[in-house]
Amino acid sequence: MAVTEMKKLTLLALKSDTDALMSELMWTGSVEISPPEESMLPTAAGFTADYDRALRRKSKADEALRLLKPYAKSGGGMFAKPDRYPVSVYQNAEAELAARLPMADEVTEAVSALQSAQTELGAIRDKVSTLRPWLGYDLPLAETGSRRSRILMGSLPLSVAPEQAESALTAVSDRYHTEWVHADRSARYLWMLCEVDDAEQMQSALLPLGFLPLNFSDYGMVSATDAVKDLQNLHSQASAKLETAQKRLADLGERAKELRLAADLADLLLEREEAKQKLLCTKSAVLLTGWIPAAATPVVEEKLQARCESGKGVCAWEFSDPEEGDDIPILLQNGKISENFEPVVAMYSLPAYKTFDPTQIMSIFYFIIFGLMFGDAVYGLVLILAGWLLPKYLNLSVGTKKMIRMFGICGISSMISGILFGSYCGNMLVTIFGWQVRPILFDIVGIDALPGMIPALNNVVESLNSSMTFLVMALIIGVVHLVVAMGVRFYILCKEGKPFDAIVEIGSWYLIFAGIAIALLVHTIAGVVVAGIGVVLIVFFHAKDTKNPILRFLKGLLGLYDIVNFMSDLLSYSRIMALGLSSAIIAMVVNMLASMVGSSTIGLIFMPLVLIFGHVINIALNLLGTFVHTSRLQYIEFFGKFYVDGGRQFKPLAVHPAYTGIAMDEINQ
Repeated sequence: MAVTEMKKLTLLALKSDTDALMSELMWTGSVEISPPEESMLPTAAGFTADYDRALRRKSKADEALRLLKPYAKSGGGMFAKPDRYPVSVYQNAEAELAARLPMADEVTEAVSALQSAQTELGAIRDKVSTLRPWLGYDLPLAETGSRRSRILMGSLPLSVAPEQAESALTAVSDRYHTEWVHADRSARYLWMLCEVDDAEQMQSALLPLGFLPLNFSDYGMVSATDAVKDLQNLHSQASAKLETAQKRLADLGERAKELRLAADLADLLLEREEAKQKLLCTKSAVLLTGWIPAAATPVVEEKLQARCESGKGVCAWEFSDPEEGDDIPILLQNGKISENFEPVVAMYSLPAYKTFDPTQIMSIFYFIIFGLMFGDAVYGLVLILAGWLLPKYLNLSVGTKKMIRMFGICGISSMISGILFGSYCGNMLVTIFGWQVRPILFDIVGIDALPGMIPALNNVVESLNSSMTFLVMALIIGVVHLVVAMGVRFYILCKEGKPFDAIVEIGSWYLIFAGIAIALLVHTIAGVVVAGIGVVLIVFFHAKDTKNPILRFLKGLLGLYDIVNFMSDLLSYSRIMALGLSSAIIAMVVNMLASMVGSSTIGLIFMPLVLIFGHVINIALNLLGTFVHTSRLQYIEFFGKFYVDGGRQFKPLAVHPAYTGIAMDEINQ
């Protein structure tokens, strides 16, 4: 419909009333606070500490919620309905958060205890694993020998034979004793008793063979068996700590909704503090500047007036019109159906302030073109169901819900096109079931071909017979689309008080197009006359600001070259046919592959799998392609004729909980 008219709000209030005032404005959801100009700083004096505190609380709540997520029984996800709370809970955010935020510390402590127990268990398992090969070693682990002897413990690779090790030791001295206590898949374990003077040379002799010395002095004068028993006791204690921490987290998981509410309350308070950072402050007063939709000014003024009259706070304010150079935010205002197409406009760029909002007109063409590109009755039904069910049952953002609803609306167009073209998952009804369902408009799936492998191949050829008809229809829609875009430009010029420019810039081309149509369909001479009038307007008035008549005439002739640009834009609409046929042909190939499985028992099992998988992939790929190419036709061919972009999204200070919901009946009251 239009870009919403904005008013500038300037408000002066006592600094002591700042929190209450900001909360009041937040609940209206209508005011975007603007940062002050650098020349007007300092700003936010005295509010920095409040902001830092709010940021710490938000971080603590979010981190605890992340840690608790694996233990939460339900809620908080895409498929969970948010818990709803009364308005009073959010209005008393400070007190409510103070009562719930300690749970974040409990979660952090429980997770810390869990991680500590897991680390301890891991260390114990590593120690037991290290000691297990030495269970046959009866001497104390810390025993290193006597005054004249030395005990060496270690391992050798399994590839080293005991005889090879013995030979290396004997080369040093024959005054030693070895025992091989264990062997596993990776190593052989041995201990050796030798004289003190030979110990270093004995170990050096084994090192080239891969000898790994082991030191168990930390275990004290106990055997490996006793040490393992002690470790098993420690393991039991650590396991008990782990179970306690897990149980505590499970109990906290039952209360996860409290932490989700705390996260939303912390976010609400942080947003309020972020807004306060944009205020100009003195020791006793604050100055707020911002933007508000003109339609919302009575509501906000009533709220402010009520504050003053009730004695809750003293403030003064005024609403003024924007001035040249102001950074005015953009809020689009459209109907319940066309508003779902606003994300498509926003993905390109919002319109500049006080320019034309194309959403409503664009949504009509988007609906038609999308349906032709994605023209299948069953695929369209899938989109309709998804567009209706997903926003209803999934916890999604407002923008995502609009986008999904848009696909659901376009599913209606896809379903209509599928019925007109006789496409039901391509030619599934013919190929799989042998049912003849006649198209109403023309056949793009070759339903006249008989079922079977070779005829199924013929279906692809049969579908191409309608491609030229489809192409002509796509180009006709392109002509209408471009002509309407030029009509919007004509309207904008007239609204700006430039009717003559509208006639020369747009009306002349309308005459040329009308003349061509009259010449082809009605009367040649009459058509030439009408088109000639349009040519004269372009040649003599296209460059009306040029004073030199010869140069003006030459520029006018050059203006006729725009017909080439028009034809180039028109050819872009051939992608409607290309996308429409590609979707149908891929579906036909999927059906052909499924029919090749046959009617055997194995075929009856695999045929549904091939059909489901193939058509799901086809829907996904062509949905993406259709979305991209339909949007491109709007952005390049349609918007390119009139659109003035560069708008900035209006982002008011508002209450928008991410994990919870506000009881709507209380809001309405």
